[in-house]
Amino acid sequence: MPRTKLYGKIMEWTGQTGDFSEKGLSYSFEGEFLTAFFLKLAAEHYEKSHNDNFFTFRVNPVDLLLGRKREKPFFAKKPYELASMLDHKYDKVRRENLIRKERRVVGGFTVTAS
Repeated sequence: MPRTKLYGKIMEWTGQTGDFSEKGLSYSFEGEFLTAFFLKLAAEHYEKSHNDNFFTFRVNPVDLLLGRKREKPFFAKKPYELASMLDHKYDKVRRENLIRKERRVVGGFTVTAS
């Protein structure tokens, strides 16, 4: 299914003072099912924080109005093909740079922000 993507992430974070630590797991499935219609299903599970399960539905009006066709079919004829990735080395990739800051406050407790 060339027009679909599966993402997964395992996370572990420990505060500078060791007072707070967090472990988590997130995964998502994204796909374009019809021309210009996209669906994303995702879940985020954390050890100490709240868990999220959600979906996103998105429509690309430009592709919908212009009737653009995708180069890649929804299902590929070959399930896997060993090919060079040299042509794709500058393609944009999804990446998150999350920075959590920790600050010590007088009174013996810690405030974290992300």
